[in-house]
Amino acid sequence: MIFEKIREIISKHLEYPAGQIGPETRFVEDLGADSLDIAELITELEEIYGFLVTEEYTQDIKTVTDLVKAVEKLTA
Repeated sequence: MIFEKIREIISKHLEYPAGQIGPETRFVEDLGADSLDIAELITELEEIYGFLVTEEYTQDIKTVTDLVKAVEKLTA
Protein backbone atom coordinates (compact mmCIF):
# COMPACT_ATOMS: atom_id res chain seq x y z
CA MET A 1 0.00 0.00 0.00
CA ILE A 2 1.20 3.49 -0.82
CA PHE A 3 0.71 4.81 2.73
CA GLU A 4 3.19 2.35 4.25
CA LYS A 5 5.84 3.08 1.62
CA ILE A 6 5.42 6.83 2.01
CA ARG A 7 5.49 6.51 5.80
CA GLU A 8 8.80 4.66 5.61
CA ILE A 9 10.26 7.31 3.30
CA ILE A 10 9.10 10.08 5.65
CA SER A 11 10.49 8.21 8.65
CA LYS A 12 13.88 7.76 7.03
CA HIS A 13 14.08 11.28 5.63
CA LEU A 14 12.95 13.10 8.78
CA GLU A 15 14.46 10.58 11.22
CA TYR A 16 11.09 10.10 12.91
CA PRO A 17 9.73 6.75 14.14
CA ALA A 18 7.48 5.22 11.46
CA GLY A 19 5.11 3.89 14.11
CA GLN A 20 4.34 7.43 15.20
CA ILE A 21 3.43 8.62 11.70
CA GLY A 22 -0.26 8.28 10.93
CA PRO A 23 -2.53 9.41 8.10
CA GLU A 24 -3.39 12.70 9.79
CA THR A 25 0.16 13.50 10.89
CA ARG A 26 0.99 17.06 9.85
CA PHE A 27 4.40 17.69 8.32
CA VAL A 28 5.14 21.06 9.90
CA GLU A 29 3.30 20.93 13.21
CA ASP A 30 3.81 17.24 14.12
CA LEU A 31 7.03 16.27 12.34
CA GLY A 32 8.84 19.60 12.44
CA ALA A 33 9.42 19.55 8.68
CA ASP A 34 10.17 22.74 6.82
CA SER A 35 9.50 23.57 3.18
CA LEU A 36 12.89 22.16 2.12
CA ASP A 37 12.15 18.84 3.86
CA ILE A 38 8.80 18.60 2.08
CA ALA A 39 10.36 19.49 -1.29
CA GLU A 40 13.01 16.78 -0.81
CA LEU A 41 10.35 14.21 0.09
CA ILE A 42 8.35 15.09 -3.01
CA THR A 43 11.47 14.87 -5.18
CA GLU A 44 12.23 11.41 -3.80
CA LEU A 45 8.66 10.27 -4.47
CA GLU A 46 8.84 11.67 -8.00
CA GLU A 47 11.91 9.53 -8.62
CA ILE A 48 10.37 6.40 -7.10
CA TYR A 49 6.97 6.66 -8.80
CA GLY A 50 8.01 8.39 -12.03
CA PHE A 51 5.77 11.46 -12.00
CA LEU A 52 6.15 15.21 -11.67
CA VAL A 53 4.39 17.08 -8.88
CA THR A 54 3.17 20.51 -9.92
CA GLU A 55 2.92 23.57 -7.70
CA GLU A 56 -0.85 23.09 -7.34
CA TYR A 57 -0.28 19.82 -5.50
CA THR A 58 2.52 21.03 -3.23
CA GLN A 59 0.46 23.89 -1.86
CA ASP A 60 -2.19 21.49 -0.58
CA ILE A 61 0.13 18.96 1.06
CA LYS A 62 -0.16 19.49 4.80
CA THR A 63 -0.65 15.94 6.11
CA VAL A 64 0.54 12.46 5.24
CA THR A 65 -2.91 11.74 3.79
CA ASP A 66 -2.60 14.78 1.51
CA LEU A 67 0.68 13.41 0.19
CA VAL A 68 -0.71 9.90 -0.25
CA LYS A 69 -3.72 11.25 -2.17
CA ALA A 70 -1.47 13.30 -4.45
CA VAL A 71 0.70 10.26 -5.20
CA GLU A 72 -2.37 8.09 -5.86
CA LYS A 73 -3.82 10.69 -8.20
CA LEU A 74 -0.56 11.19 -10.09
CA THR A 75 0.09 7.46 -10.49
CA ALA A 76 -3.43 6.50 -11.54
